[in-house]
Amino acid sequence: MVRILRVDLVEELCRESLPLEALTAFLDRCQIYYVDSSRLLPTGPAPMMRWRKRLFSFMARNANAATDFFSIPPNRVVELGARIEF
Repeated sequence: MVRILRVDLVEELCRESLPLEALTAFLDRCQIYYVDSSRLLPTGPAPMMRWRKRLFSFMARNANAATDFFSIPPNRVVELGARIEF
């Protein structure tokens, strides 16, 4: 989890001396999450039996996404993906 917040906003909040609850709520609204969305391809040189590669790829593809599991709002998520051969 990575939090990105502009310094001038933090200084402004500190000057106003907001209560801790208000500051926490403000920081929660400013969070941005970076998640992995890699796709597994069972065509690589890994020494596994073919059916195991396909089974592993199938299970990884059907697994729940981390954003769904943690109930993260879609407008705060940046997905970075890659294709991985194994």
